[in-house]
Amino acid sequence: MSEQSVDPGFYDSVVTTSAHTSVDTDELIGAALGVMMAKETAQNCYANLMVIQLMASSAVMLGVDSGRLIGAVEDAMTAVSALVVRLESLSNRLTAAAMKYLSAEGDAQRFVTARMLLVDGRVSWTPLSPLTTGLTAGQVYGYANEFSGKMHSDPTLGYRVEFDMATLGTTVNSLSTRRDLYGFRPDAGQQAWWGSPRTQTVDAARVASQLFFTVGQRATGPLAGLQITTSQISDAGGSGRPQRSSQIRVVDPSIPKTGVAALAGVPPLWLTARSAVNASSRASGVSVSNRYAPTPRLPRTVPTPRSGSELLDRVSQLESGSDTFGQLEILKHETPQPDGSTKRSWSVVVRGTQKWTPGQTNPQDMLSNLQAVGHDNNDLSAATLEAMDMAGIAPDEPVEFVGHSQSGITNTQLIADPDTTRKYTVVSSLTAGSPTGNYVMPEGVHTLFMENTRDIVPPLDGSPNMDVNDAVTVSFDGDLVGPLDGEGLDITPHGLEPYTKAFDALNDPSAYAAPPEVREWSRHREQSLRLSDQTVTTSQLFNTRRIFADE
Repeated sequence: MSEQSVDPGFYDSVVTTSAHTSVDTDELIGAALGVMMAKETAQNCYANLMVIQLMASSAVMLGVDSGRLIGAVEDAMTAVSALVVRLESLSNRLTAAAMKYLSAEGDAQRFVTARMLLVDGRVSWTPLSPLTTGLTAGQVYGYANEFSGKMHSDPTLGYRVEFDMATLGTTVNSLSTRRDLYGFRPDAGQQAWWGSPRTQTVDAARVASQLFFTVGQRATGPLAGLQITTSQISDAGGSGRPQRSSQIRVVDPSIPKTGVAALAGVPPLWLTARSAVNASSRASGVSVSNRYAPTPRLPRTVPTPRSGSELLDRVSQLESGSDTFGQLEILKHETPQPDGSTKRSWSVVVRGTQKWTPGQTNPQDMLSNLQAVGHDNNDLSAATLEAMDMAGIAPDEPVEFVGHSQSGITNTQLIADPDTTRKYTVVSSLTAGSPTGNYVMPEGVHTLFMENTRDIVPPLDGSPNMDVNDAVTVSFDGDLVGPLDGEGLDITPHGLEPYTKAFDALNDPSAYAAPPEVREWSRHREQSLRLSDQTVTTSQLFNTRRIFADE
């Protein structure tokens, strides 16, 4: 567990959804209202018992022997107080589930009505209308203040954003003349508890990514390649002495590559393919330079991450905020076997968005965000695949992906691409705070999507996750994991801290109220990657940057 325990009510806020989820929201709302009425009745009973206790105490002062009555009343008050606590817990659980499932059904007015009945109404909300042209300045300001903690929010913030993003996506699509963009539709056979998939935001993200790409091209010039740099130890010149060297490859955007975008039936504006070159080569007539992508440190041994929170800690240690390059990490796990052999497995660890403007040198930017949400190829996905090849991952060696925010989207996109699962044995995935709706995870990949319901980033896809096969989504109220981080600062809803704390709480075997899905995911991960106390883990970093023709 983390140093600061979670609020006792945290587990009441947790809702898990999977391929096995089935729910009648009408019955759920009715049950929640019934429990709330029962709690109110119990509270009134407690108040009446307090009056009786006061009267009995007054009788004692008048010389009346009412000691036995007072004892019975106190026992009754204790029992009723415990009942109120249990009813409060049950009411909170039913309300959290109702909000989750109603948001997934996509009926905004039904959600509004249920929210007024079940949730503290201090935050008013009117859903966007399809007739409007987009979010108003007041709505954006309100969401920003709730998200930043400057005004009171409630645990339905993420669901409200999801509704408005779906409507905004419809508005953007209606303004576009690019009808060829609207080609993605999930397989109808994948529809389940979440109702009809809402793909408006997928289409709108494609429109926006085309705009961002064009703006970026005008600002920086044509894209000539994507550089991936790592360090390695080599025996240069056969001297027998290990020396440090750099390995550099370039993704060449001039050759089309079949990928997720093509599979979705949408011809992307630009596609990428890989071509390996060394540091002295040229790609598309552009010199490959190490000037802006410094060579990362040499591979080194690190503690083996045995839990999801330790994996997310690895994410937090990656380079953050660089203007010129992005960074990802690949962990190689080597575990000795009883027969004397050694088995290898791998963790691909990627950080989230670093730059918020289009087409920057750092590929972990808004352009990659929009392309990933729009199911188009993007530079971060291409860099991740190239790094996996450079690391030497064999087809039969188990691989897991872990990402936060942007990288959760791109990782999910890669896993959903059959090309990736044909080349690699992907067994597990963990995402935290990522808009991953409308991606279908393949069977056999045990996926855990974590979403803080006060985090406005996961709902930016305007759709719930399609929890089919072995995918599970865990939604929780991040305000209940503890108000402060390890440095005594306020926890931000989209930061890694609420997700690491939540994972620890959900994975705690002593927490009887925790749903079993997180512990099951952890068990499967450890078995699939063959991790043990004898596992030795090596970390290798990869720096990435875009190369532009005008450099």
